[in-house]
Amino acid sequence: MTQETLDRRLSAVERRTGRLETKVRDLDTDYGKAIYGTDRRVRSLEITVGRMAHAMGVLAATEDEIDATYEEEIDAALLRRRKEAAARKAAGEPPRRLSDMARRRAHVA
Repeated sequence: MTQETLDRRLSAVERRTGRLETKVRDLDTDYGKAIYGTDRRVRSLEITVGRMAHAMGVLAATEDEIDATYEEEIDAALLRRRKEAAARKAAGEPPRRLSDMARRRAHVA
């Protein structure tokens, strides 16, 4: 290859790299703005709901209550997966691999 050909190819690669770097910067900026905006909205809601609850004399949810809702969701998802697995087994389909979370949860239960 001649030097001219190499220079042209290198120039093309540099242009593409520059365009990709610009796209990545734009994505990073947009993602950061979205996360920041979401965080501000969540904080605003927390403050507003806290004020409303205080004005009405309503107690805030405890950590145990919050944890219980997560546990209920996990239990419901696990039960649904077990039913789906039983239906697949009855239909003669091969079993699917359980996620790590489901395996740990099944082991504890």
